[in-house]
Amino acid sequence: MKKQILSFLTVLILSNAAAGIALYYVYFPWSTDIDYEAAKEEVRNDLLELNVRFSQIDYQYQKSIADKASLELKREIKALPLEELDLNKEQRTQFKLDRYMIDMEAEDGPIGILKTNSDNYLVIGPYYSQYDAINLRDLFAYFIFLLVFNGLCVWGFIQYLKIRFMPASIAIDRVSKTLKLHQDDHILTNVMGNTPTLVDTIFELQNDHEKNIQNQQDLMHAVAHEFRGPMARISFATDLLLSDKKPNNSAQLKTDVESSLEELDALVKEVLDYSRLKDGHQVLKPENFNILDVISSARKKVELVYPNKNFQVEINPTSGFECYLDQKLIERALLNLIRNAAKFSFANVLVKISKTSDEIIVQVEDDGNGVPPGKRLRIFEPFTRLDHSRSRDSGGAGLGLAIVKGIALRHNGHIEVQDSDDLGGANFILKLAISIEV
Repeated sequence: MKKQILSFLTVLILSNAAAGIALYYVYFPWSTDIDYEAAKEEVRNDLLELNVRFSQIDYQYQKSIADKASLELKREIKALPLEELDLNKEQRTQFKLDRYMIDMEAEDGPIGILKTNSDNYLVIGPYYSQYDAINLRDLFAYFIFLLVFNGLCVWGFIQYLKIRFMPASIAIDRVSKTLKLHQDDHILTNVMGNTPTLVDTIFELQNDHEKNIQNQQDLMHAVAHEFRGPMARISFATDLLLSDKKPNNSAQLKTDVESSLEELDALVKEVLDYSRLKDGHQVLKPENFNILDVISSARKKVELVYPNKNFQVEINPTSGFECYLDQKLIERALLNLIRNAAKFSFANVLVKISKTSDEIIVQVEDDGNGVPPGKRLRIFEPFTRLDHSRSRDSGGAGLGLAIVKGIALRHNGHIEVQDSDDLGGANFILKLAISIEV
């Protein structure tokens, strides 16, 4: 018994030494990377905010804007000439390509640098972040890991002692009970047959969960990006209106603020609608209606916005398009498709409608540049704009086609885009069930 205990203590000491080395060379670099990225993200966020403010004035240096940003961001912001910046050759070369950069290895701590169109460079920081030091969180993680590790070792040793010194009669009795439990071959067959299916299901759920988390993160980043434009315009206009010197275009600035607020309100509504459709929380209110009437109504609304475009509708057969769906959502989907076609067409938009025994097919075609094959799935993702040269006014919020996809799925349908044989541009094909059950 004493020999076993001494052997156990020796193994435990060696195992703890190995665990300590593993923690230092595996955990600590990992935690350092996390802290490093967190510190870098903090600098990046403030630097992007500073970039937005100065982009409104074409990156001309103004001390008042820099001081206000310093006060609101609670960070020191200095204006320095390039000669006073301690930059190496690679960093100086980077400034020829980029407007700003992050220096995580600065002498006093991480800093962010923004290049203006004046002789000054704006330096925000330093950020006093010790990302390469062992902190209280690391010590707590070390303690928990070693505690669990030693607990498992002690528990395993106790179980070994129980088995090692267990009376033979008790051991034989336990083995006999185990054998009796597994005498039923049917139980063994079910377990062996269902285990792979259970494992596959668990992996699918895990992948779905990770994908949902990633989608949520992407959506949050996209929403934050979309909010920056109108928020920056509001901030710029407000600063001018509240400045000591009364601006000459105060009426236009107020109009810009109101327009930006309306844009934010519309964006919030679009995001909420998309989220409800994506998560399946949109309550459907189906009713009987003729989809031809909905197409006619959507067409008239789009014609008012694009009076110079030519709209045509082809119906085959000429009747029999009564359906039992959510009329408001279907009208919104068709309005988005027709408006999208008019927006990217050169002159012509063609709407075709047909049906089969169990579904209605609506095709919206245009004579524009079409959608490249490699981007035909991405175009239905939220906040996707294939033409980055377009402004928000012409490009939209980037949620229209994502909402169309959500509406189609909620109505047991499908949406896809192909090349238009008739007009040469894009052909959006929307397939909907004739009726749905709620």
